[in-house]
Amino acid sequence: MITSDGTGTIPNITNFDKLVSHATGLGTSYNPANPLLKVTALSSQLALMQASQKALDDSFSDLTTARNQRKVAFAPLGALATRIQNAVIASTTSEQTDESVKSLVRKIKGERATPLKSKEKIAAEGQTTEETHSASQLGYNDQVENFQKLVSLLKKTPEYKPNEADLKVEALDAYQIELAVKNKAVIDSEILENNARNERDELMDKPTTGLVDVASDVKNYIKSVFGATSVQYRSISGLKFTYRRS
Repeated sequence: MITSDGTGTIPNITNFDKLVSHATGLGTSYNPANPLLKVTALSSQLALMQASQKALDDSFSDLTTARNQRKVAFAPLGALATRIQNAVIASTTSEQTDESVKSLVRKIKGERATPLKSKEKIAAEGQTTEETHSASQLGYNDQVENFQKLVSLLKKTPEYKPNEADLKVEALDAYQIELAVKNKAVIDSEILENNARNERDELMDKPTTGLVDVASDVKNYIKSVFGATSVQYRSISGLKFTYRRS
């Protein structure tokens, strides 16, 4: 199976380009009855395949950029959440509010309220490992949701009035919007990249009309016309075309 990053696809396209050039060079002696094997059809298929691969490359670059920007945006979140928690504890908020803030901060940072049990203790208590899995919520979607909950709680807490500019509710509100925007940009980019990949794979692997099957038919046609030991066939017999899907 070809790797998902597209490295195995490039040889297919490169070899198909060579195959089209060879068929063109045969002139009028290359005259298949199958319209899919005509030189004009092959040239159009090659151009479409190249354009599809470029679209995938571009969408992958966009996705990489979006992921990098999200990573940078989220990097300060854990430390900021800790500072918020300390600011709340240092204020005159109620114990219930403090505990609510601590709970949200733990979720943002992927921490547990209680430590994980050892495998031995789990077995002794008759539990399964699945029942004691970490409560970590470090997924980007979870972090966005929990930070939004934290900011919403702070908005409704009149005792929370820090002097530090980056801890003020207005700054935190702007930051949570930024995180949501950066996270959605990745989600949207993943959808576009996945669609581009599916389109490219369809053009490559589709039975009968896909690049791999058409290339095989071209090679078989040249073999039938000129013979398996002919120069014409031997010059293209080594061109390999492989399916991306197993």
